Amino acid sequence: VKERLQLENRWAAATDTLTGLVNRATFLEMLQSLSMKIRGEGAFLYVDVDHVKRINDRFGHSGGDLVLKTCAELITRELPQHALLGRLAGAEFAAYIPFCNLEKAETLGHVICESVAQQIFTLGDALVGVTVSVGVAHGAMQVTPDELLKRADAALSSAKVNGRNSVVVWHEGERPSFA
Repeated sequence: VKERLQLENRWAAATDTLTGLVNRATFLEMLQSLSMKIRGEGAFLYVDVDHVKRINDRFGHSGGDLVLKTCAELITRELPQHALLGRLAGAEFAAYIPFCNLEKAETLGHVICESVAQQIFTLGDALVGVTVSVGVAHGAMQVTPDELLKRADAALSSAKVNGRNSVVVWHEGERPSFA
């Protein structure tokens, strides 16, 4: 019984209770470990659910929670099984896909955008559409997970500034604004 409780406590500490995905600390720890093991190219997708605050303000936090949980399920469904996916903060999800080239990563970003946009949410007595913004970054052995995350975050910021509901790819030669 004691071992079971310890295991349950470790699992609870490692996951986001709403979505069941790994939380930020666990995601970053697993990302570091995974990147050291594979030492190959990979892609990072940073996904932000657009305007969740408006949903919370209009339909309450239960409405926002339903949107976040469903978006997590949609993102999970669209990613390859070997992808690492976590909820990093409020409405932000991150995925690391080992051995994924830039073209495939960008395509996955568009597929996620479309999948979420096609989902209609019943919140209260209203039918509500939701969109996401996606930042994509790609790196090889010489790029650290931290740098890859910064690049994807910079691309996500560009997507949000440029009107949301889009996919922006970070390109070599650009400098993340918060690097």
